[in-house]
Amino acid sequence: MDEVEAGYCDGTYESSEVDKLLGTDLWLPLKRFGVEQKNKIRGVDDASANLLNSTSSRSERLSISSVDRIVATTREWTAILKAPTRLGAWALDELKAYRQIPIDPEQRHLAVVAVVDPNIDSKGQSRPRTRYFIMNGHCFG
Repeated sequence: MDEVEAGYCDGTYESSEVDKLLGTDLWLPLKRFGVEQKNKIRGVDDASANLLNSTSSRSERLSISSVDRIVATTREWTAILKAPTRLGAWALDELKAYRQIPIDPEQRHLAVVAVVDPNIDSKGQSRPRTRYFIMNGHCFG
């Protein structure tokens, strides 16, 4: 719910509400699970289990220590190649795991996250149900 308050996602929704908000029922949720890191739980959105990760690839990986070095390296490549070159995207270790990088509105159907709500009633009985969040920023996982 902290991510909803920060504006990184909208929710919680039932699946029928997601259909209506996205204008389609052609979406596939990402499972969210927690990983303990530095004495806290970090949410991970699993885009490998539903095969979403396999829809993209990168042919090269470059590790650079700062944004300034990324810009300098990109300029150098452009000068060396002296031709229009299609450069892909790069990943940075951003604050809040990429959440602040916006998603193209046309791709929000690829950024629905599912979590299990234990839904404990007043008698202490658990009636679990799946709840959904629609990401506004990039998922992590």
